[in-house]
Amino acid sequence: MNNNKNNGFYIYGKNPVTELLKGNSKNVMEVVFVDFGKDNNTDKHDFSEIIQAVKHAKISTRYLSKKEAELLVGEGVRTQRVLAKLKTFKYLDFKDWKDSFKKNSVEDSLVLILDKIEDPQNFGAIVRSAGAAGVSAVFVANASQAPVTATVFKTSAGVVTKVPIVQVANISDTLEKLKDLGFWNYGVDLVEADNELEEKYPKVSKSMWDQEFDNKTALVVGAEGSGLSRIAKEHCDFLVHIPMEGGVESLNVSVAAALTMYEWRRHIAKKK
Repeated sequence: MNNNKNNGFYIYGKNPVTELLKGNSKNVMEVVFVDFGKDNNTDKHDFSEIIQAVKHAKISTRYLSKKEAELLVGEGVRTQRVLAKLKTFKYLDFKDWKDSFKKNSVEDSLVLILDKIEDPQNFGAIVRSAGAAGVSAVFVANASQAPVTATVFKTSAGVVTKVPIVQVANISDTLEKLKDLGFWNYGVDLVEADNELEEKYPKVSKSMWDQEFDNKTALVVGAEGSGLSRIAKEHCDFLVHIPMEGGVESLNVSVAAALTMYEWRRHIAKKK
């Protein structure tokens, strides 16, 4: 897979390509159809939305065999017979997001902060759930974090083009800036208490069923395996955990993020 920033990179799948063309066609260098019969009416019908978008945006196209396409994205990748080459993925910076948020701010707002999510499939799955939950933004650090790649596009089903992805230099600094905007920070933990932090950080983790969430909430989700970093916990106002039974010690980070986002939505709905 070619992810060189100068040369662009390919995303694949009908939904991701369709959403990309709807959201930012100017960032598309070309669209590639795989094993596509140019004169086949069935192919034209199945890909009609993409074909029309490509014509409208005047994007160049190529028609490749499956083997030729695999040279672009990797052997065995399920492309769903269409690829799109991006120039680069454009993150928002905090200032641009803040200006937009302050202009369009609503009473109930949820944002998600990813604390070193390095698996692109988890990243994509989290973004997909974030879009479904109606988050205002997903914040990611510019280091120790999976970048937006073809895998992220595919796993998010193209939702990565709909949810603002804000890249920041420092997670802890971002949490403080969110507080200035009226957000309360909630770390998603997987333990009921953290004795090591208790002296300097008296708030122990509560079950998310018992937690009172604020209308403006920032959820902080930690890395696969290690969970929230110490510094992220120190900048959180509250820690919450997901109750688990049957001897299960932890959940996949994308599942944990989705459950907590929807618990916030349920809690806010009950308050109305």
